[in-house]
Amino acid sequence: MNALQKSVTCPPKEKRCTFCAHTFRYVRRDTLYCSRACRQAAYRLRTGAGRYNNMACTVCGKEIQTIRWDRMVCSSACRQRLYRQRKALAQP
Repeated sequence: MNALQKSVTCPPKEKRCTFCAHTFRYVRRDTLYCSRACRQAAYRLRTGAGRYNNMACTVCGKEIQTIRWDRMVCSSACRQRLYRQRKALAQP
């Protein structure tokens, strides 16, 4: 097979980015985005909605907005107070 036949039979290696619609050349067929920045932006857009959880601080009851599911306190002062409470309960 010569170069002319190869160019006719092989599909063009260009796609449109699913995020910005920019035309780009790809190496792997499963590539969806033209750049790392587009991939990250699409991920942030896809996972960003409803990302924050509203919770109440376990020590003072203040309303806090957090990303982490295991956050329990609103500040370092409340964290220290919670530590001291746990320490007092643990002592016989």
